[in-house]
Parts: sequence; C-alpha cells; structure tokens
Amino acid sequence: MIYKKIVLMNDQTNSKGVRFPVEALEDSLNQCWENGTPSCISHDYLNPFGWVEVEGILIDPKYSSLIGTLSIPENDADKEYITKNTSCYIQKNHFSIDEEIKDRLKNETKGLISDEAIFCDFGFYGVIDKNIVPKLFPYLFTETDKNDLIKYDQLKMIFPGVYEIGKMIIFAHQYFRRNYSRLNNLNVEFLDLFDKVSKKNNSLKIAIDLDMIGLKDSFKAPMEFEFWWGPKFNNSIKDIPKGVTQHVADDRLRFFHQVVKNEFFWYDQDNHHVLECEEIVDFEVSGQPFKYGCRYIHSMVDKETDNIIHLDGAIRGYSDEQMISRLDIDISKQDKSLNYLKLWIIDGSIELSVWKELICHFYRDNYLAGEYLSPELDDNTIEYLDNTKRIEKDIIGDMFFDKSPKSGYHAYVAYEDKEKYTNYKDEINILPDFIYFQNGILCITESILVEFKKLCRQKYIKLSTPIRHENIAFEDFVSNLPQLYFSGKNAIANANNILTVIEELIQILASDNEKRIFSFSLSIEYETKVIIFSFLGNVVDLSNLLPMIRNKIPSSETEVGSFIKLIQKSNSSIINFLPLNFINQKKSIFFNRKIISKDNYELKIDNKEIVAKIEDENIINYMKKFELDLTPVNLIIKSTCSRCGNIYNCCNCIKYKHGTAEEVNNMIHLGAVLTRHKA
Repeated sequence: MIYKKIVLMNDQTNSKGVRFPVEALEDSLNQCWENGTPSCISHDYLNPFGWVEVEGILIDPKYSSLIGTLSIPENDADKEYITKNTSCYIQKNHFSIDEEIKDRLKNETKGLISDEAIFCDFGFYGVIDKNIVPKLFPYLFTETDKNDLIKYDQLKMIFPGVYEIGKMIIFAHQYFRRNYSRLNNLNVEFLDLFDKVSKKNNSLKIAIDLDMIGLKDSFKAPMEFEFWWGPKFNNSIKDIPKGVTQHVADDRLRFFHQVVKNEFFWYDQDNHHVLECEEIVDFEVSGQPFKYGCRYIHSMVDKETDNIIHLDGAIRGYSDEQMISRLDIDISKQDKSLNYLKLWIIDGSIELSVWKELICHFYRDNYLAGEYLSPELDDNTIEYLDNTKRIEKDIIGDMFFDKSPKSGYHAYVAYEDKEKYTNYKDEINILPDFIYFQNGILCITESILVEFKKLCRQKYIKLSTPIRHENIAFEDFVSNLPQLYFSGKNAIANANNILTVIEELIQILASDNEKRIFSFSLSIEYETKVIIFSFLGNVVDLSNLLPMIRNKIPSSETEVGSFIKLIQKSNSSIINFLPLNFINQKKSIFFNRKIISKDNYELKIDNKEIVAKIEDENIINYMKKFELDLTPVNLIIKSTCSRCGNIYNCCNCIKYKHGTAEEVNNMIHLGAVLTRHKA
C-alpha cells in the first residue's frame, strides 16, 4: 500500500456555501476514528480506490482540518483488500437494520412488502422490493407516457430527487445515480435545477425508482463536496454548424471516471435544429440489462425563433459487441436499436443558460460537455479545471517549511486505540522516535530531552523510558521533544504538571533565541481511548499559548471539543498551513527535517573550519532554491558541563541559563540536515 496524509474537510466555507465548525469536525472524528471508510472516486461505492482512516484534527492559524490517512493499493492483493473492506463496510453500514425498523416499514407499507425485500439504510430507513411504489401509490402511474415517465407536477420534493407521499418518500430513478447503483447518491445538482424548471410553466416528466421506498422522518440529506459547475451566460446557438463534434477525454477523466469521449451531433429535422449528445464510457456496470451505460441528451430548437423547446435525457445501454461497434463509428451513424431508457423530459421554452446548465449537470463528473458549451471561466471554474486535471503536485518544498515568530502555532488532536499502549506500565512514559540513518534505523531522542528531564527532576517528577535510545544532537534551532504517554488514575493531573515544565523550558529557549522552533506531544489515557495533544510553533508563539491552556487539559473525553475551541480561539489569524508530512506515525506533529546521508557530501577543513563539499546536484539545487544550509547531526557519546564540570546528563545545570554550555567530549557524526535554522 501507498499511505498519504490527506485533509478530509475543514472549517472554512466551501464552494457550495457549507461550513463545518470545529465542533462538527470533532464529532466526525469521534464517530469515525475506530473504523475506516472506503475512499471512492466521486463518492461512487462501485469505484473504490483506497481506504481512509480518520485520525485527528489539525489546528493551523486561521484554519482547522479533519485529517486522515489514505491507503492506496499498489498490487492486486492490495486491491482485493480494499474491495473486501468496502463490501464489509457497505453491509455493516447500509444493510444491517434493526428488527424494530423493519417492523415499522412493514406496517407503513400495509403489508405489501414481499419475502424477497431488502431492507436498507441509505441515509434513510427504506426497503428495496420489486414494484413496491406502484403497489402503494398506483394513482401516480395512471397517465404515464410511452416511456413510462410520470408527470412531474404530481410530486412534492423535499430534497432533489426525493419526493414525499404522506409518511413515505419515493425517489427519482436509480439511473440518476452514479453507475446506476442505489448505493450512490442521486444527481442532486441536476434534479434541483430540474425542479426549478418545473416552476416556469413547462411540462416535465420523470422516471421514478419503482422498487425503493423510505420513511420520511428518517431521511437525512446527503452532502457531497466535489465542486461541480455549469455555464453561466447566454449566446445564440442558431449559427452552430451541422455535423459531429468530438471532445476526447484526457488521462485524468479516463483514469477516474472511465469516460472515453463525448460526441455532439447537430442536424435539421423539419422546422427544428436538433442536438444529440452522447457520452461514451468503458466502465462495466453490474446488475443491469446492459454492460455499458452511456448518458444521452436529445434537444430541439425552433429554427424560426431560436427558442429551445424540448430537452430530454436517457441512458443508452450497450453489450460488449455493441460497444465495440460504437467505438468504430460516430453518433450520427449509431443504430437506434439499443437498450434505451428515457429518464426525463422538458417540453416548453427553456432559457439557453438553464439549458446549458441542465446538460452539464446531467453529465456530472464529466467536464467535456462544459468544454463544448464554452462556460464562462469564473474563478471557481478555473480553479476546478486546474485542480481536476492535475493528478500530482510537487511537494518537495514542504520539507523546508518555516516558522517565524508571531506566525501562529499548530496543534493536532488525534484519537488512538488503548491497545497500542499496553506495553507502557508507568504513569509517565517517554516514547523515543525511530529514524533512518545510513542504511539503518536508530531509536533516538533529541538532545532537548536532557534539559527537559533536568527540569522534571527539580520538580520530583518521575519519567520512564522503556526503550533504549540514543541521544542525538541536530545542530539547528529546532527542538522536538519526544512523545510523552500518561496512564493511570493520575494521567490528567500528571499531564497538566508536565505542561508547566514544558512552559518553563520554552521560556528558557525563547530567552536564548526567539527563532527557535519547538514541538511536544502529550498522549493521555482516557476511559475509552488515548487522546494525543501535540503542538508545534515558534517558541514566542508557544510561550503565549501555554499560559492559556495551563491546567486545562480535558478531564474527560466530552471536553475535548471545548479544548480544541480554546486552542483555535487563541491562535493567529495569519494563514499558515503545516505540511501533512509533519504528522508522524504516532499521530503527533513534529518538525520534519530533510536528512542527508554522509555519502552525499565530504567534510573538509578550510581556514580552520570544517566545511562540507557537496557534489549532488539535487542537494545543491535545493539549497539554492530554498536558501538552505547544511548542518550536522551527531550522536552524543559523552559531554560535560562548562559550569560544574560534571557529566552533563547527570548534573543539574541547564544550558541557555547563566552562560552554561554543554561541552561535547565524544560523538559520532551521523549525517546532516538541510535547514533554514542553522545553529
């Protein structure tokens, strides 16, 4: 598997005008942290491409985000794992229905549910059963047209594609859903606009899902936040030349949505300009009377008035043989003898801008129709096209992230299973880090731990380090304190006491150099989970934060949301995002460094100074582009105190105070880091 940290949602207003406050982010974290969810292309359960573990909330200056880890399969075994997990997730979340709910559905449907019925939870409690809607509401279908469409004015919409009848709800046809599956949401943008058109005295007809019904009071509106757009301006179409135009999909559209192309065919018929438009896809669907389903549009324009008087949409279904033949010809030569289902019809005058938008929304997830119809490129549309057509971006600059004074701090609150901490028996445990050096992995703590332990000794706070580790000195102005784990009945009190020690340490560091960056992490055992609170920032900003949260570590899991709001409220308003690769495997944040192996440079003496001779062009380019220095990383074997002369680890003196320095007597050079913070 390939693992990537991703932002799942944040607390800013999105392109659809919806905002999730930090309380909602914490509620989502609380509901989802124990169980993963499938990550599906465009919310399509039939097209899972990864697995997401929801992990924590990242509080940046001005923004807060829900963070997760996305697992992307690298081979067939990985894909099988994702497919199996998705299937289990669907069964557990959508088809495991309480008997009480089943009984209520049976009562509300007057005992008409058959023995083959499938009970479901798709954001509402419902049932899938052959022709259950005509059985319950036969009057809806007394005046259907030749395509079995019903008159739209009979329906009362409570949500796009969802219509109430008494205590029940019925739905637009399942072919309005991605890949024609009831597991997926309806095409909300299209169905919402379709409903608005109905209020302009047009004659509308629509296909209804005959086999699914739900309880109205259980319905929760689904929300999708993939930005989708439609044209916003008018222009004449009477001069569009006749014939076929093809828009071929780029790699992104082929990869994510299996769209091959869209074809647009204009011709004259009687007194009308006629448009036929078809999307060609190579995604195989299951459980339908066809193997490939292609969305199809038909429209008519009055030649004399240039008014659009008709628009309808359908699905053309192809077998393997039919699709092979279809790929060899264009839309003008296509045989009409296909598996064909009309979904909707609009008869009457349609504004050109609305006409364009209806077509674009019907082809949701496929921007080729929008390209053909030449939408006005407002800022949102330009940003959308730019983002959707770019699969990867260059993130190397994240490795050289900087934190200057008064730029705000970063905090991360994550939830973890208590089972992962069963090996730690003491009340306060130091958890060393593992880092890759010169073809090997070292268990390390950074040298700042020495000062921290001395301050704890002065306050008679006992620390436990269950794993043997090496003391590493990074010769820069960055200090990552190792993660601290608190367990037992005194966990909260001990965490608050440690917070006062960290506050004192940060004040000492700030008095020495205001450019220093510091991170720390407190993992605390609560009743049902371990909660990790970690912080990173310039020492000036952290020294302002810590007095505000002193003795305010949440005493229970229910207080975490309020604590996050406190952290968020006191932060800077400067926009400043922490790179997601600064979140480590222990679900805490730390200042990540770009480590350079000794093989990539040579140490030489120049004018009595040790300098590094670098021949690697990539390193040289990084240093020039990001204004970096190369600074050493050393394993400290022995050091003494300049003030008292004792072994530095054992004395009570603290460097940065009273002119005290740590004099290194013996060390091993391990490598170097590229940094803007050379000491």
